[in-house]
Amino acid sequence: MELHVISPGSINPQTWMDTAVKIQAHVDFLHIREPSWSKTDLRNVLQEFSNRNGLTDKVIVNTKTPGSFFWQGLFHYPEAEMQKVTLKKGGVSVHSLAAAQRAEEIGASYLVFGPVYSPFSKPGVMGAGTDELNKITQTVSLPVIAVGGISPERLPEVRAAGAAGAAAISAVFLQKDPVQAAQNFRKQGGN
Repeated sequence: MELHVISPGSINPQTWMDTAVKIQAHVDFLHIREPSWSKTDLRNVLQEFSNRNGLTDKVIVNTKTPGSFFWQGLFHYPEAEMQKVTLKKGGVSVHSLAAAQRAEEIGASYLVFGPVYSPFSKPGVMGAGTDELNKITQTVSLPVIAVGGISPERLPEVRAAGAAGAAAISAVFLQKDPVQAAQNFRKQGGN
């Protein structure tokens, strides 16, 4: 099961870098989703990550991050921007079966569906549940990554619903020991 770790949208470049360098051996993909960064912040963090032996082929840049389109690697689009997949191939966040089908039609390479459970970072937001996740995984042919309230203990449920992977946000990036948190996900995820 793939493990994606998404930045929470509220951290500085140095925190992303320090955490990413430490956890990269335990995750499949590291997403940068930081709308408050500048273009220079993104360029500098990617260069420094590479200089520190960061595996840049694991980095996925969300288009909400300023300067994202200079990045030559992997991309991720919010649902509202899915039509841009035709410009640069990448993954798309979706929140419904209809959006998942549309993203597949226009050429997304993978989907991130959620929130599956109530997100830890968004009290009061309800998750769609594993039944909805299962409907999507049974309908589209793309890999679907579950996000929202994901903990290591919930990985068997999202795997049973057909998810190809899971995405953690605060459950890794905002932990006192992000390495241990990533290792716990990896252990429960079975690889």
